[in-house]
Amino acid sequence: DCFCASATASRRTVGKTTGRAASAASSQQILDNNKNDNSNNILQPLPGLSELGDGTLDSDLRQYARAKLPAKETKVAKEQLLEVIRKAAEAAGASDAKVFAFGSSASGCGEASSDVDAVLYVPEFPGEDASPSKKSKSRRGKMLSKVCKGLGRGVQIMERRLMARIPLMVLKAGKVDCDLSCQNVLPLWNTRLLRTYSELKPELPLLAIAVKRWAKFNKIGSVDGGYISSYSWTLLLVFFLQVCHGLPSLHKLAGHKKVVKAGLTTFATQFASPDLARASLPSAPAKVGPGELFKGFFRFYASSFDWDRDLILLQVFFMWCCCSCCCSCCCCCSCCCFVRLFLCYL
Repeated sequence: DCFCASATASRRTVGKTTGRAASAASSQQILDNNKNDNSNNILQPLPGLSELGDGTLDSDLRQYARAKLPAKETKVAKEQLLEVIRKAAEAAGASDAKVFAFGSSASGCGEASSDVDAVLYVPEFPGEDASPSKKSKSRRGKMLSKVCKGLGRGVQIMERRLMARIPLMVLKAGKVDCDLSCQNVLPLWNTRLLRTYSELKPELPLLAIAVKRWAKFNKIGSVDGGYISSYSWTLLLVFFLQVCHGLPSLHKLAGHKKVVKAGLTTFATQFASPDLARASLPSAPAKVGPGELFKGFFRFYASSFDWDRDLILLQVFFMWCCCSCCCSCCCCCSCCCFVRLFLCYL
């Protein structure tokens, strides 16, 4: 399902795709839609940071972003690892195998030190897209093990999580860490969504790494403690930018809603392209620097957001975010209340 969170005053929406199962046909549809799209290419540059704002916080945030956002050599190293995995899959007999990056390394909202999430997709390989059966898990695990045996000395296998909900292998090549799964293509849509928003709002990656680092410093930025994921914090930023700064809803602009059905589950897989979204932006948008946006994020959730009226929307928002991040919905519902208290205390 595509979850859309909306504030009563703005009626703008932010959506994401998630679900429990999809057919092999839906896998191909997802990949076909990404075939000519560079949004998952982690070497594809994002627009540069604007020079709006001349305050100390603006300068500090830009300096922090330049220090923490990935440099070209970091992106090259990650792309090289993905190519090594693809060649290993080809040598293992999967001649049509493809390797896609997803997560913060591909969306542009991660630091240089962020690991790269990758999915090995083999067209002729059977299995569901998400929440695979026990038999499917076994097939995926065997495929991952077979491929990883041919990676060579330059890639270490740090951990095998073959019986997890989404089987994966944790790899390391030099300074690059990689979580490799198999046939798990649905996260590509979440990544593409954030990548498109980053193209529309170049300050989003800067704000994302700053907010996520703040959350981790205050020990509320990890799902391990029952709190929300870094992906969820990024979605909250997108929601704030939509409500307060005119960032359009890509799902709303898409018009025709293309969906993929698998059993009782429906996936909303269509949202507007960057070009279409830019056409909807005002010709003379208000100029706001990153420092004011950063402070505005906290002001919005601490004082402007009506927690009594709209808390249920945020709770549902967190629950759907957690479904794709393999963490507890109950923990994140209670975390909403904690985040409210924490932000209002600032």
